[in-house]
Amino acid sequence: MDAWQSPITALYQEFSRKERSKRRVAELMNEDRRRDLLREILANYSRAGLIEMKYNEYNAFIDYLGLSEFLMKSLTQYELAVYIKEKYYNYMEQ
Repeated sequence: MDAWQSPITALYQEFSRKERSKRRVAELMNEDRRRDLLREILANYSRAGLIEMKYNEYNAFIDYLGLSEFLMKSLTQYELAVYIKEKYYNYMEQ
């Protein structure tokens, strides 16, 4: 909502518990979708032989990656593959 067009609505959305909970639910759903996408990417990389990881290890690796939404959007597929491969080697050395 544009605050200039409707300042009262903008204030309500900013400070209302209901609106804050709606925003939080949307953030959590976005995080779940991002993690699902990363699991799918890791599965593809694993099938291609880029990484060697079992499906049940993906969540811990995703937490280790700390890949932000901005970074996911800004990297090309090749850059993402290189980034994940480098992080995978660092993760396995631990």
